[in-house]
Amino acid sequence: MRSRGVILLTGMSGAGKSTALLAFEELGYRCIDNPPADLYTALFELVHHEANAIKTVISVNLLNAKKAIEKARHIEGLRIHVICLVASLPDILSRYKLTRHLHPLQAEGYTLAKAIDIDLSLVEAIRPDVNDLVDTTGMKVAFFKEKLFSLFRHTPEKVMTISLVSFGFKHGLPMDADMVMDVRVLDNPFHHEQLRSLSGLDPKIISFVREQAMFQTITKNVEKNLKGYLDVVIDQGRHYYEFAVGCTGGRHRSVVFVENLANVLRQDPRFDVLVYHRDIDKFMNQE
Repeated sequence: MRSRGVILLTGMSGAGKSTALLAFEELGYRCIDNPPADLYTALFELVHHEANAIKTVISVNLLNAKKAIEKARHIEGLRIHVICLVASLPDILSRYKLTRHLHPLQAEGYTLAKAIDIDLSLVEAIRPDVNDLVDTTGMKVAFFKEKLFSLFRHTPEKVMTISLVSFGFKHGLPMDADMVMDVRVLDNPFHHEQLRSLSGLDPKIISFVREQAMFQTITKNVEKNLKGYLDVVIDQGRHYYEFAVGCTGGRHRSVVFVENLANVLRQDPRFDVLVYHRDIDKFMNQE
């Protein structure tokens, strides 16, 4: 969002709202965390009155998100931008196990798994109203903050931020990807014992993947077609685009492909390129 107004931040409990608020504070936003629902109208009117002077983020829980969106849209002329944070079930479970915190719905007698399931249903209910769905699965704090910075920090020298994500299909699709590509057609280093334990950042894996004729063919086609597609997206006024590349486990082929594509896109001065290897550390017994 390049113009000022109000950012409504919501999402699954455990998906990173507290971290997001810290990032927005670093960007100079006034952050209001979980205000009472009966104050929404008065709060949005105040924000609208100050919108030209103060950048504001209001964080609301999923149970109140629909109401907050509706109240904000009743304020004539108020610009709103809705961000919803999500993460995979294993990630949310792991985070709660690590922190030993209770999910808010557990206090009402729900199991953690059921509480997360309710969160997912609430996300689906507001999804048509969401401007940016951000999947924090496996995401380190530093990259999560950089992703938010790229979305909301004005950089006039750059036209668009391109986020390139490598992932493994066995670990699930990135929920916020604009486009997904499958590179499982390439020969898999996992099936070569001397390469199996290495990652796509290792020179041996890079050589193994890049020397395949199919890699060269796919790369040329993607570079040509993606750049043409991004030209259209830019003309439509978008400032952020996420392109995800998947292989079986997300450790070898997709990593090499993303790194190669990042090097190409960085040669275009219009693009700020982010790279995130979601599943590179999830080494499994089988791919």
